Amino acid sequence: AVRRVEWLGDVQPGDSVAAVWGIDKLSPSDLAALKRTADELGVPVDSLAAVMSIEGGFNPLARNPHTRATGIIQFIPSTARSLGTTVDELFEMTFQEQLPYVVKFYEMNRCTGVQDPGELYTCTFCPALRGKPEDFVVGEEGVTDVVSPCATRASMDKVYNQNKSLDVNKDGVLTAGDVRDKARRRLDEATGRIPIGDVPPEGPPKKKKKASPLPVILGGAALVALGVWTGVL
Repeated sequence: AVRRVEWLGDVQPGDSVAAVWGIDKLSPSDLAALKRTADELGVPVDSLAAVMSIEGGFNPLARNPHTRATGIIQFIPSTARSLGTTVDELFEMTFQEQLPYVVKFYEMNRCTGVQDPGELYTCTFCPALRGKPEDFVVGEEGVTDVVSPCATRASMDKVYNQNKSLDVNKDGVLTAGDVRDKARRRLDEATGRIPIGDVPPEGPPKKKKKASPLPVILGGAALVALGVWTGVL
């Protein structure tokens, strides 16, 4: 049986979350569960929301058609297995049913307590980047004879070209700072806040219709297509 997200206590009056892209998909109960998940991890709810906005757009049915990365933070098949599930099982889960696996993933990669949204995103995109300096190179255009630190087989050039939209200044180099800035910008782009009510988790979901797979989402999923050794997206 799938463990549901635990009820961790009352949401405080006035609690709210940044209105990042995609969060309008969540029900009041989902928002309360998101807040409790962030509390369990010891991370700001805005940081966790920014990561989920980038990765799966809060859609538990989000799936990368090339890597089969699935769900709200896009677990690849090997990562899903390490968490005690599969991407096919995740695809049948609701937003709230996937949250315990999000907690387990961050705990497994020692990413609890991370306050900065950019650093939390590096934990998702490539846990090996955690704590690396801003100028630490993840990918570089034209460098084909060096394997990226975020891939088991892919060259720096291939990783760069799969994620070059993160290279905002277009200098041909993808750094840990570029990755972090993606989540920071996502929060900066949010306008307004959404109140979080004290709403109990929902009961067993009704049978869902399968959604069409989303296009490749920037971030960890793009890297795992190249053989990232841990990773989600």
